[in-house]
Amino acid sequence: MLTFATLLACVAFGSGCQRAPSPAAAETTILPVAATLVRRQTSFSYPVTYFGRIRPARQAALSFEIPGKLVDVLFDEGDRVPADKVVARLDTAALAAEREVLLSERKTESLLLERLQRGEREEIIAAAQAEVRRLEVERKRALAEKNRAETVFESRSITRSEYDQARYTYEATEFSLEQAKQRLQELVSGSRMEDIGAQASRVAAIDARIGQLNVQVDKSSLKTPFESVIVQRHQDEGVSLSPGQVVLEVHESHQLEARFSVPPEAVPLVSQSTFLEVNGTRLSATNPRTLARVDGLTRTVDVIFPLGADSHASLLPGSACSLQVVKRVPARCIEVPVTALVASVRGLWSCYRLQPLGENASIYTVEKVEVSILHTDGVRAIVESALPDESLIVATGVHRLVPGIQVRTDDPQP
Repeated sequence: MLTFATLLACVAFGSGCQRAPSPAAAETTILPVAATLVRRQTSFSYPVTYFGRIRPARQAALSFEIPGKLVDVLFDEGDRVPADKVVARLDTAALAAEREVLLSERKTESLLLERLQRGEREEIIAAAQAEVRRLEVERKRALAEKNRAETVFESRSITRSEYDQARYTYEATEFSLEQAKQRLQELVSGSRMEDIGAQASRVAAIDARIGQLNVQVDKSSLKTPFESVIVQRHQDEGVSLSPGQVVLEVHESHQLEARFSVPPEAVPLVSQSTFLEVNGTRLSATNPRTLARVDGLTRTVDVIFPLGADSHASLLPGSACSLQVVKRVPARCIEVPVTALVASVRGLWSCYRLQPLGENASIYTVEKVEVSILHTDGVRAIVESALPDESLIVATGVHRLVPGIQVRTDDPQP
């Protein structure tokens, strides 16, 4: 019975006695590879997708300009409201009472102004004329009494006190007559223009206070600045509000826009876009607006696309949207399949160039060429390399190759 060692020796001896492979057998060991022909180009392009948000063209936080108690909120969240429609009201009872007081004051001052403009009544002027005539008669009587007392006083028939009384009575009558004449002159001449102007100013001041009050009454009603949809309600009835305290938030309902934040160098390219996508639906987008500033945090520029009214029914503010542009980069480069790349040293990349071997057009030797990747989309890669134009490189299966190995290919792909 043969031992295991004897059997192993026999196998080894039989193997050593085999004949050397023929040249035909050696030829079959050349690896077949898929090759592609690459050409140099002066630029490359690739698609770039930017994402943005759908938002209303206008939005506002509605609040009252004056303090007061909120008594009515006429609409709720989700309601669509026409432009210039009252949506909330403040209590105006105190303003109405103050307005009545001012109207009463105005009536009084207006009557006084009318009296100054018309002058005094004829009856009052006639009474003043009669008073002047009476004082003239009184002056004559006092003058006669004074002359009589002076004559008697010279004859020592009356005392000095009686004489002085007659003289002072005449002088007092003289002063009263002069005063009555001036009063009559004022009545006949009418009111002074200064007095009429001052009274007219009092009436105008009351009118201004009434107008100011009417403005406050008007500001007690909160109106929508544009056709809106109410998105949030902050206050309910019965709350005392201070000026500027937000009651409702509204968005414009009939005009939406798409806002994109893009790098400054991409603004001209993005501005040429004619459509964008929202949830897989393509929408027309033209006449964009560009904000002439760079955001301090993101270092981007906002590009805004107004959206047509026909697309609003399917859009909601806050929805994501996207647009795609083709960016062209000038560079001396070569486009290769990603499967043709092989990792090289120090994080670099390389590919295998095929060099013809002798006169046999289907047999090549493999040469390793370093490349620098400029861009890749996962299928194709744009590389910078010293490869000559129309070079033949290995397209796939590079993991099986090493520099210097012989390979064959039948139909290189363009």
